Amino acid sequence: MTAGRYQPEDLEFIIPTKDRPGKLGNLLDSFVAQEITCARILIIDGGKSVAATVDEYADRLPVEHHVCHPPGQIRQRNMGLGMLAAGTKLVGFLDDDIVPADGALAAMLALGNEREPETAGAPSNAVNDGGATPSVGARGAGWGGHLRAAGGRTGAGCCREPAP
Repeated sequence: MTAGRYQPEDLEFIIPTKDRPGKLGNLLDSFVAQEITCARILIIDGGKSVAATVDEYADRLPVEHHVCHPPGQIRQRNMGLGMLAAGTKLVGFLDDDIVPADGALAAMLALGNEREPETAGAPSNAVNDGGATPSVGARGAGWGGHLRAAGGRTGAGCCREPAP
């Protein structure tokens, strides 16, 4: 990857989940297959527990398991936002049944590096190419899921720090 404003270590993902270890495993498999990795993947578990699934990936991914009860997708996302490392520049939100296509993370970083620093988010395309699981594609893809910029705005995409 060429040098740019954003590097893989600038990117963290928040993934809320509830009682779907198989779907979560598919998602984490797709992260293993990416040509780059990210700084952290925060799994926010609102169910009976997907800890065993997360543990299977601990030696291959920067993945963490956290419990959020009572569950709720917004509550789980907000919990993840509160756990981001200080100085995190890019945050992606994915549902547990999404599978990023090969090269999607690299494409996301490339898109971030091509855009103005003031860009607060970018949408993505989820496609189902005949399989049972939607995929966030690398070509023309943005960040996937939802965004929450530092100012509290929400929408589709990923967020980054506001420009100074």
